[in-house]
Amino acid sequence: MKKYKKAIIIALCSGLVISAFSPITTGFASEMAQKVQKTFGGKPASDSSIVSHVSSVASPTEEAISTQISSDPPAKNESFLRQRIGQTEADKYNFKSNDIQELFKQGYSIDDLIRADALANDWDIDPKKILKDKREKGLDWKQVDENIQKEKLSETIQKYKNKHAHEIKQLDEADVPLQDQIALLSLLEKRIAPPVEQIIQQYKKDGAQIIGKYIQENKIYENHSKPQQFMNKHKLSEAEIQGFSEEDLDKLEKVSKDNNVELKELIKNIRTNEKRLKNKEVKP
Repeated sequence: MKKYKKAIIIALCSGLVISAFSPITTGFASEMAQKVQKTFGGKPASDSSIVSHVSSVASPTEEAISTQISSDPPAKNESFLRQRIGQTEADKYNFKSNDIQELFKQGYSIDDLIRADALANDWDIDPKKILKDKREKGLDWKQVDENIQKEKLSETIQKYKNKHAHEIKQLDEADVPLQDQIALLSLLEKRIAPPVEQIIQQYKKDGAQIIGKYIQENKIYENHSKPQQFMNKHKLSEAEIQGFSEEDLDKLEKVSKDNNVELKELIKNIRTNEKRLKNKEVKP
């Protein structure tokens, strides 16, 4: 599971709090600096050194909260699932100095800001909205996290309703959790998972581990009718269309037609570019 280390740089926080709440109390300055130092693994400083440091820092203008995120390397299937449900890994959201001033005035703590920032960047949601919802609904942070995850999963599953209503019904009846349903449906789209009946049998036996297994095997299942017809129509092999979903194949067919390019040649160019990019990434 991802572990977050979020910290507000002393130079920012101290200067900010001085400008917003002057005169500052020794206790508050001490608490803030100790949180920062604890997060970065430093030794606690004395109250006098903290106050001395705080007093010497100028008030910032539009500096953002500086954050440090360290994560355990995600499992392959976890990383895959994050992409499917819209969970992001980039640090997109950062509080500005004026945001921090206003939120402190509203009674939010440093811990609130750190947690809201982490969830905001995980799920691509405005952190101020997260704070507002938490307060209005009277939730703790565990409940906030669960609600966001449930909402995002529900939104994502709707995208598969039209094309995979049968599969979703079967997975629901088998009590497969939403997050696993989404991962499995995405694999079905790319034809690297067997029919839903077989999936359910294997899921009952091995649980969510089958998701990682399907991804690792990266095996193309021939029982998906549309890709088979597509291959026959365009004289393509399984290897040539491997990894493309049905939606991808439709788009490729349209691009081929619009640009008067043979589909086989188009796919070959895509594969060549993918290989070139991969080789670039490997080089030091």
